[in-house]
Amino acid sequence: MLNLSMSTKSSIIDSLELPQNHTDLLLALTSHDCTAQQLLKKTKVSNGRIYRILSELESLGLVSKNVPETRGQAVYSLNPFADHLHTYLQNTFRTQSQKISSIINSLDNLDHPDTIQVVHGSKADFDHHIESFLYQSTWLKILHKHTSLPWFLYCFDEDHFFKIRAAISHSRPTGSSSLKAELLLKRQAYIDAYQDKTVEHIMSRAALTEYLAVLKKHDLKNDTLGQLKAHPNVKIYVIDKLHSPFSTYFSEHTVIQPLFFPTRTDRLLLLEGKEITATYQDYFAKYLEDSTPIQTILSK
Repeated sequence: MLNLSMSTKSSIIDSLELPQNHTDLLLALTSHDCTAQQLLKKTKVSNGRIYRILSELESLGLVSKNVPETRGQAVYSLNPFADHLHTYLQNTFRTQSQKISSIINSLDNLDHPDTIQVVHGSKADFDHHIESFLYQSTWLKILHKHTSLPWFLYCFDEDHFFKIRAAISHSRPTGSSSLKAELLLKRQAYIDAYQDKTVEHIMSRAALTEYLAVLKKHDLKNDTLGQLKAHPNVKIYVIDKLHSPFSTYFSEHTVIQPLFFPTRTDRLLLLEGKEITATYQDYFAKYLEDSTPIQTILSK
């Protein structure tokens, strides 16, 4: 793993734009772990504020607090730096998405004019749109392209997750960023959505058949049945004929369709409006008529 220089860590901490006292404590922790008393000597933070600020940094996921068994002073740590930063960004992203979702839900009684937008960007950019969609939606439905697997089948165990992602990427081009940090953010967005939101997937039998051997190899077939039982709010259906080249995600007000082309610029189709999503609900329901719950297939 690449070790970041002190200057790089300092630049990253400055870019977070936290209050000055918070920034000063983090900068002091970049060199080595410290107790609160040691941080008082290294910074200009007052004794009356330092414990409150350290508690805030801990709740943000930026530092860890380790209390010795010998009742000594607690030691605060910023290491591993990348893991703490990832936790902070993930928490910040989730909090902001929940705030946005709350605002959107408060506007439910207002008119939602139908709009269509074509978004250009990278796979990571498109992942961020999908993550926001997962956090902001109160319910969601996903009609998968003909080769796509629902993340529910393999996302809950991190080790299995990366093994399945590797198997998928070796067999076909994928629609997600290949960067580990980006994949972890997207994985967490799915896991959070699966906890309490009504989620429905429709996938092709061909995609399930292709990856069934991989699922069996990692013992995910039985794990999937267990996860479905533990998450009755999640439904996965399998349809014999599904030839869509692109996956479609939609919720109460939004439709997202990432479009990937071998020789053309990738783009994301973003549609918004109640009439548009109502049309896609009818579209989804039509596919559902010819679909079978995945439990029926996996239980054989």
